Amino acid sequence: MATQVFSVPISGITRPSTAKSQPSSRLFESDEQRYVNGYRDALAYHERARQFARDGLRPSLVFNVASVAIECYLVALCSRFQVMPMNHNFGSLMDDAVSLVSFSPALHDAIRGLDEIFGICSLEDYFHGTPEAEDAERSLWICQSLQEMLASLPEYTTKNDPSPYV
Repeated sequence: MATQVFSVPISGITRPSTAKSQPSSRLFESDEQRYVNGYRDALAYHERARQFARDGLRPSLVFNVASVAIECYLVALCSRFQVMPMNHNFGSLMDDAVSLVSFSPALHDAIRGLDEIFGICSLEDYFHGTPEAEDAERSLWICQSLQEMLASLPEYTTKNDPSPYV
């Protein structure tokens, strides 16, 4: 089996020549595809949330777009270590992520606290809070922290990922 290296520089996405530019014909993406796509999407949503904040748009809009970026960053992080998170609420994503890398207590608590605003884990007690300006600022801080975390990870090598779901 061949071995390949892939990395994502802080300025954007670098796709190796061995990466497919077309959608995978497999049921699931390879870890590499999920990592590259997730990190690219996280950077894009993160930048859009920053733009909305600079433009003075509603804190709820900034918060919601940044929250999508946070989810993408966490999924990319898990994919980088060949873990596929099965649930995408922030608590579940953090359960997987903390088994892979260390988080500062402040970042850990801030990410887990996002579920308090969304409150979508229970249909019986559904609650969706209205994010305030401090929630928007905190979500942008989380995005920046996750971007720096992912950018600081060294390049790594994975074996080609022949999925059993071909």
